[in-house]
Amino acid sequence: MPGHIFARGSLFLPMITNTLRIFVLLTLINFPVFSQVADSTKVEEEDYSQYGSTDESVKFCTQKVRMLSPTKLISLGYEWQAPFDMEFTYKGVGDQSFKKQNVKFMGGTRGQFNAPVISNNRFILNLGANYYESALSFKKEGANGFENPPLGSALTKGLRTVGLNVTAFKPLDEKHFLILSALGDFSGNFGWNTLDKQLPKPTYTFAALYGWKKSENMMWAIGATQTWRGGEKLYIPLFLMNKTFNDKWGLEILLPARAHLRYNFSPQSILLGGFEIEGNSYQISKNEFAFVNPKAEPIEQLELRRSELKFRLMFEQKITGFIWLSVQAGWRMNYKFNFSEGRTSERGVFVYESKLGNPLYAGISLNLVSP
Repeated sequence: MPGHIFARGSLFLPMITNTLRIFVLLTLINFPVFSQVADSTKVEEEDYSQYGSTDESVKFCTQKVRMLSPTKLISLGYEWQAPFDMEFTYKGVGDQSFKKQNVKFMGGTRGQFNAPVISNNRFILNLGANYYESALSFKKEGANGFENPPLGSALTKGLRTVGLNVTAFKPLDEKHFLILSALGDFSGNFGWNTLDKQLPKPTYTFAALYGWKKSENMMWAIGATQTWRGGEKLYIPLFLMNKTFNDKWGLEILLPARAHLRYNFSPQSILLGGFEIEGNSYQISKNEFAFVNPKAEPIEQLELRRSELKFRLMFEQKITGFIWLSVQAGWRMNYKFNFSEGRTSERGVFVYESKLGNPLYAGISLNLVSP
């Protein structure tokens, strides 16, 4: 969602500076929320009747199990991928393909913000925001590092996602609960100085789960989602399970999006190993990709359908107070990195189909976690 090489500083320093400004502003605006809401994410069981239940005999399940990895309220980090090869094949009329190119750098800033705005024994509502970027540069000198200048220009400008989300946890009784979530992302190769002129069309993700809280060591749920993690709109089932076997071992699973085996060195030091799928559909600016093939109709709008699978180890360590450091490393496996003509084009029909190498990657983040 997370060392690092801060190469090409003139390219990435403005990105990092803008991201810091956004999260500082969000923190200043929403900081009073933290002091006004109840603590909704403690690992140990609490009696929440003091937060508004009129009947002290009524009890509701909480949304966590023992020893679970901490919930991140604010996270700011950086991710880097090792060099890899990239090759595209043009599927239209004429020869617009280009030979294998070497990506010498791909990475960028990542930020997340979450805050509980309603928190009591009957209902918890969290609001959040996220920002991800992937900037690319290539070894080949010349037209943006590509033999195909328009495609090179579209990619080297960078890929960015800005999103807002809301998640609700509704306990029904001591053993049953509902989770509802919605996410809206703006994804494209936009720049901050032109965002007001070329805001991409949003992609929407919705999810609903019905679950059972078996004990303070076990909760699970089933549901369904509309998601873009596969690079296109998909409707798929969901399975959630948070399981603590003992004070050392546990599972944190939300299939098919992610799954991790957890090892607790201590309550302040955690190792997780597993995988996560990331992806979205990125709208390519017409100004950056004015593609005209003299042997075919011009392409008015391109969408980059991107999806990748990350196998990783993550180490999370408390630094002081509610400040935690998170470091991860692993292998990024490409699933989809193809261009389609518009977002509503037929599934599986692409203007460009890619072959990408599968490099090692690493990430680091500093996090403000829930108490």
